[in-house]
Amino acid sequence: MKFLLFRLYAPLSSWGEIAAGGERCSSDHPSRSAIIGLISAAMGIRRDDKRRLSQLDEYLGVGIKMLSSGDVLHDYHTIEVPVSSKNTVYHTRKSELSDKKSLKTILSNREYRSDALSIIAIWGKADSRLSLDEIKESLLTPKFHLYLGRKSCPLALPMSPIILEEDSLLKAFSMVDFNEIFMAKHKQKDDDDQRFLRLDSSKISYYWEETTIAGMHPDFKIKRFDAVLDRSKWLFTTRDEFKALGRKEQ
Repeated sequence: MKFLLFRLYAPLSSWGEIAAGGERCSSDHPSRSAIIGLISAAMGIRRDDKRRLSQLDEYLGVGIKMLSSGDVLHDYHTIEVPVSSKNTVYHTRKSELSDKKSLKTILSNREYRSDALSIIAIWGKADSRLSLDEIKESLLTPKFHLYLGRKSCPLALPMSPIILEEDSLLKAFSMVDFNEIFMAKHKQKDDDDQRFLRLDSSKISYYWEETTIAGMHPDFKIKRFDAVLDRSKWLFTTRDEFKALGRKEQ
């Protein structure tokens, strides 16, 4: 089985959960919809391209190795927005703010994860028509700007995508040390880089969707509300996600 692995790290990230009123919470690990969205942005797929988005969602399997879920950061957020109108489309932030009389202020409490670090693995499901090589190239030279959940959360380290062939998801995770890749590429061994090597291995966790190639037994089964129904309308539904705790690799 071929796997494409890449790293996600940013000073801030935010993985949206079900929102109630002005509360915008973040999960402690990336959602499936966010990962598919990141890949589609890298490939230049727009939100209204339902056919290509559906292909990604249908044919890609997703697994996560969470090295650090980071610390929780709260932001009391205020923003001016135009009063909603079905007949008006704003293509830029400047045009949104052009009519001062139509603006209102909305308030929200937004949650972020600070210094979270994860390794993402994707693979083609049965009868997949997608090329992992094409996705890898897109992650190296993305068509659109990439960010982790919100536009205020840009990547802070290269994703360093790599393709390898292993028997299971767990074995694929065990074969790659992204810190070594980063330091080898940039020839840096100062304290800022070395801090990634001092993660507490007992706090590593794994997440994956239903598959026969996990190579590990779950400790939990979780309901996640992150399966995409219609990305252009922000419609999602539930799916089962499996979680294993602690370091599994030998």
